[in-house]
Amino acid sequence: MSVQHGLRKLSEKSTRRDFIKTALAGIGGLVLGGVIGSFISRPSAVVQTVTHTITVTKTPTAQQIKSKKFKAAWIYVGPIGDYGWTYEHDQGRKIVEKVLGSSGLGVISETAYRESVPEDRVSKVIEDFISQGYDIVYTTSFGYMDATNEAAKKHPNKIFAHCSGYKRLAPNIATYFAEAYLAYYLNGIMAGALTKSNKIGYVAAHLIPEVVRHINAFTIGVREVNPKAEVYVVRIGAWYNPPKAREAAEALIAQGVDVLAFTEDSPTVLQIAESYQNKGIKIWSFSHYSDMKRFGKKAMLAGQIVDWGPLYMELTIRAI
Repeated sequence: MSVQHGLRKLSEKSTRRDFIKTALAGIGGLVLGGVIGSFISRPSAVVQTVTHTITVTKTPTAQQIKSKKFKAAWIYVGPIGDYGWTYEHDQGRKIVEKVLGSSGLGVISETAYRESVPEDRVSKVIEDFISQGYDIVYTTSFGYMDATNEAAKKHPNKIFAHCSGYKRLAPNIATYFAEAYLAYYLNGIMAGALTKSNKIGYVAAHLIPEVVRHINAFTIGVREVNPKAEVYVVRIGAWYNPPKAREAAEALIAQGVDVLAFTEDSPTVLQIAESYQNKGIKIWSFSHYSDMKRFGKKAMLAGQIVDWGPLYMELTIRAI
């Protein structure tokens, strides 16, 4: 799975590459000055001394980083036990804590998270973390975008990273995401090849850019192998609402759908497909964002797993 992210300039400290460029430029100037001075000083003449000043910003030592007590926080739209979107983000947080925390390199003092935060209440949660001294806040839902940007403008000495958004209205905010639509295209090819009814269902949480991109890629895959197939979309209006996801899946099956895809944060749709498989009715589905095989041993065709750990490691290290 490839990952895209954007990270604006977070500090005025020189990178190692900048240091090398500066040092080499300074050394080159000193050597050239020495050679020219050597040739000029052969005749008896007044020798002018030229002083070159090189300013170097030192990279902080590991001990200096440790003394900062850097703190990182995550805000989730669903519960960490959703076995999908939020579950995988929290797995990424745990990797950061394990590798960079006190039991690992010791460059961060703690991580924290708040789960099931409604999008219209995220501003207060962000402010709570800032008041507790957290240095970077990761907000992991599309609907957190505006609140995250406002917080970044309000707290220029803190760092913010927003997942799945497209706005970066301050120099201290990053955006990042995973290119899951590529996997959805492949899922669509499988769905188009396996359907017997030529009716394929899609349960969508919200029709935001991320989800529309998934639906479009999936549909392109379906039609590449089966131009006669139709994709029926039901929006449930929530990222995590198993009862609504179940209702949508059942309604699609009642219309003759025999393959189900979804962009919502629980394994419910896959579980519904599995329940039909257990009754001898061939309904197929997929995993979404994490390995959901345990919920659909018969019904699951494939899926995509997003490992946020390496990206969260990189963003946190760069922020320090």
